[in-house]
Amino acid sequence: MQLLRNIILALVAAVASANVIGIDFGTEFMKVALVQPGSPLEIVTNTVSKRKSETVVAFVRGERLFASDAYGSLSRKPEQSYARLTEYLGRSETHPSIETLRTKSYFPTTTRFNESRGALAIAAPKSTTEDYGGGWDEWQPEELVAMVLTYAKDITRAYGGNVVRDCVITVPMSATQIEREALLAAAELADLRVLSLIEANTAAALQFGLDRKFDEPRKVLFYNAGSESIQASVVEYSTFVEGTKVKNKTIGQFEVLGKGWARGAGGFHVDLALAEKIADAFNEQWKKKKKGKAGDVRTLARPMAKIRASAKKTKEVLSANEKIPVNIPSLHDDIDFHMMVTRKDLEAAAADVLAKAMQPVQDALAKANATVDDLHGVEIIGGGVRVPKIQEMLRDFFTAGRTNKSDPLELGLHLNGDEAPALGAAFHGANVSTSFRVRKVGMLDYAQHALGVRMTNDLYAESVREGGGLMGFFKGGTKKKDDGDESPEDWHKRATLFKAGARLGAKPRTIAFHHDADIVCELAYDDVDKLPPGTPKTVALYNISGIAAFAADMAKQNTTGQLPRPKVQLSFTLDASGIASLSKAEVSVVEEYEVDAPPPKAEPKAEDNATAENATEANATDTEATEAAKDDDKPAEAAAEPATEAAAEAAPEANASDANATGAAPGKVLKKKTHKRTLTVTPSTAGLRPWGPRGSAGADA
Repeated sequence: MQLLRNIILALVAAVASANVIGIDFGTEFMKVALVQPGSPLEIVTNTVSKRKSETVVAFVRGERLFASDAYGSLSRKPEQSYARLTEYLGRSETHPSIETLRTKSYFPTTTRFNESRGALAIAAPKSTTEDYGGGWDEWQPEELVAMVLTYAKDITRAYGGNVVRDCVITVPMSATQIEREALLAAAELADLRVLSLIEANTAAALQFGLDRKFDEPRKVLFYNAGSESIQASVVEYSTFVEGTKVKNKTIGQFEVLGKGWARGAGGFHVDLALAEKIADAFNEQWKKKKKGKAGDVRTLARPMAKIRASAKKTKEVLSANEKIPVNIPSLHDDIDFHMMVTRKDLEAAAADVLAKAMQPVQDALAKANATVDDLHGVEIIGGGVRVPKIQEMLRDFFTAGRTNKSDPLELGLHLNGDEAPALGAAFHGANVSTSFRVRKVGMLDYAQHALGVRMTNDLYAESVREGGGLMGFFKGGTKKKDDGDESPEDWHKRATLFKAGARLGAKPRTIAFHHDADIVCELAYDDVDKLPPGTPKTVALYNISGIAAFAADMAKQNTTGQLPRPKVQLSFTLDASGIASLSKAEVSVVEEYEVDAPPPKAEPKAEDNATAENATEANATDTEATEAAKDDDKPAEAAAEPATEAAAEAAPEANASDANATGAAPGKVLKKKTHKRTLTVTPSTAGLRPWGPRGSAGADA
């Protein structure tokens, strides 16, 4: 019976691993693409047959709601609904995006700092948790995201009939390492195995290049106007030949040359600008009805949720129409709200947001060292590109930047703007997974920010506390004692590991130094001024132990003299998901010792030389015997390898004079022995403020 149960579990695991999903987890919507053996890529529809699902979770009357059901509860019960979940991942309560949600979008969701966890937590009203035992008063952002990812698994199982565990998830190009790690933690809670993270624009570029091979390099700009931000990427497509002398195959590939983004420029912020206009108009009506005794509707969660929903719908209608009436019955205080909004009104209200729309394009072109003339095409994706003003600004920009005005760049619509990132992510998952054999497409992406490593002996050294963290500590240099000697507590080193533009998934970088004490290692961004506002500088912390114990053991075993200081080697990787980590740590000592030199070999006698010469002549005349013995020569060649190894081992002894030149006593030979040990690495949660006062570890807004 137990054997049968194990077989069934193995079969279920095999089926689950044979399916991969790509999840485009956006700030407002989630799209899921499925790839199965023998089936084309396809978009998963949810329980109400929609091809995209709102990334919202709500708790109503003991039931957990998702997608459109949860989105509907945002207006009816905003305190029990949680939206825009990616805004909370890996961020502090003082992050600019969190401030925007609180002060400009008027969400009733409140945040706090969880001391035990060292990160952000979302307050959970009693109405949210009482039906589940009521033993807690807050949600972790990773928990809520995990619930939505579990919903993605459920709809995939209902759609494809199989359990799915392997996935690839998209992230915005501005996502920092801590934000990416928070998303991976959420996926782990949802029992998903993330094969890789991929940036949304890169996934769309992969989908674009699936069926296209260009004989000559072609540069294409991808413009992605999402809910939270606008992203632009310059991608170069080319081909290379792979194969053998018998059969060659042309493979398509692409390389990301430049990136640019602007947070706070997406469609959601256009909605907020229109919501402000509607709120002002309602306050005027409210004031007239109450004869000056009315308040501000912005302080009321439920009416503001209705206004946000109406603003979003109005923006969508104005993408195809010049004007639309806005009607919200019983908005508040028994007042039915009515007003007319034109497209020009929307553009005027969102002027500050729309002014940021072209900056990502300029940044991407600058980083790619390209101009508009170098581009062969432009592809627009994302829901925000449906806004006519954005399309107009794009056309004006590319027309003005083109030298040949008679050959303007057209805005390409070759991709499904909503589904391309999800489909590209699913195809990337099939490439990474070992369960599929799919068409090969080369892909090269890069990291946007430089990463460095800082090491110190004592985490609580005085200079660390005074400097407000390791970043301040390393700027201050080494502290000197009163007598001028270097303080061992303040030993430190630093190095740049990955420069800005480093390729993702490249070979590990290794640093080596001599040291004899345990250390603390910090991974941190080097280009602090270029980080997105609110980004913590620290990426990861590691306690590396075993160095001091190894040095002590070597000192006890040392019987031949003074040993050199242990050599520490640390290897760091930057994986395909854009996450840097310490992958290997070891310490070694090369011990030199003397042994007696072997006696010199005796010179051969003259009679032996004559005998050898006669034997050679006899063998030269016996040609037939030589031809017959060809088969016997093969074992002789194989046997020559041990002889060569023996000669190599004897070489140090034969070179006694060379060893003596390096310091060995007369009649002695120097030999070397390497003692090596793997170090214990204990990751420490860097959190958002590892040492300094709260709020001091982020880049200035």
